[in-house]
Amino acid sequence: MLNYLRDDDEVIVVSLDRLGRNSKDPTDIIEASRQQGATNVLNLPSFADIEDPNLRNLITNIIVDLYKYIAQEERETIREHQRQGIEIAKKQGKYKGKVREYDPASPNRQKRYIYNEACKLLDQKKLISRRDSLPECWKLHRLLYIDRRRLDYEKEIN
Repeated sequence: MLNYLRDDDEVIVVSLDRLGRNSKDPTDIIEASRQQGATNVLNLPSFADIEDPNLRNLITNIIVDLYKYIAQEERETIREHQRQGIEIAKKQGKYKGKVREYDPASPNRQKRYIYNEACKLLDQKKLISRRDSLPECWKLHRLLYIDRRRLDYEKEIN
């Protein structure tokens, strides 16, 4: 959105929680849109009857911060409830997690081949030749879900 804003554009924000994932994101987005010359229209009380503009801005900023805090708390509560629900489903055997794309039993031949070749290289220690290659090795481990014991990077780090 910020890439397409021009002077005198109007940004209508129905709910602050739609602008970002934490309390800092909406502030950054609102400020960036103001710097590009756009007008932000928030779904807030107007406080038009307050004559002092400084006091009106102060109250508006307090209300915006309060809304951002509430939105972030709601997100955190939802994530916590989701985590608890997944734990319960796992205990009941209803939740198995993500199906691994790169696996020796993958239905995709190409991904199965990549997994097997990466395991061979890791077993031969060709991917861990020097300290500079450790980040790539970590990425490979995360991408392919290869057992960490296969990656002998702990010895390299210590």
